[in-house]
Amino acid sequence: MSGPFQIEGEWPATTTLRRGWGRAAARPWNRSSGIGSVRLIRGNTAFLADTSDWTAERAGGVVMSPALYRTATRIWKRVGYQQDIELMIMEKRLETKDIDFDRVQSVADPDLLLLEAVDRLAFDEFWQMDAAGLQEALDATPRRCVFQVGVGDEVAGYAIVGAQLGVSYLQRIAVDPAKQGQGVGTDLIQASLAWAASTGATAMVLNVREENQVARSVYRTQGFIETKNTLQVLRYQA
Repeated sequence: MSGPFQIEGEWPATTTLRRGWGRAAARPWNRSSGIGSVRLIRGNTAFLADTSDWTAERAGGVVMSPALYRTATRIWKRVGYQQDIELMIMEKRLETKDIDFDRVQSVADPDLLLLEAVDRLAFDEFWQMDAAGLQEALDATPRRCVFQVGVGDEVAGYAIVGAQLGVSYLQRIAVDPAKQGQGVGTDLIQASLAWAASTGATAMVLNVREENQVARSVYRTQGFIETKNTLQVLRYQA
């Protein structure tokens, strides 16, 4: 390590590492996987390498990158990260329209632990998001909205949607498997599309695993098309 970090926060909470102009955020990938995650905010190869090693020491030796466009992976690969997962990008052009969503609620101050509980039911262990990951999804864009179906602690599903620079991002959507087949996911997608159009965004994009045929089919039904672009998630082994 070429020098000490200035550290804000305490692992396993999301921890900000600084050195000079370099800055990164490190946290566990989720509560279950036992691996780490690094998000490089700014910094050079040496800073990313030291950040990755710092995180690996606290996370069982394995660190994952965020989902990155291929052109953004070069600095990570120079450090020793290798491609682990490829995600498809789907896109839909937006049209402004009025839709009445009786059972979909916009939540200004969402209970992230409650959303995390739904997420654990909806996804396999590796793909689950904990509260820290959900907060990161919320912070990814300057404008964002959380939609829920259900009241109190009886949440059937939720969606996180954001927008910036004329593009909207469906950051996360999860439905309790016990509530699947009841139109919960469709209502959440439609509410997200309507909100995105109201912000002035002209398109919505999302990413999905190629092998997740069920999700891809749902998105196609809602008018999303599969693009030729992909995102890469890279793995670092200390």
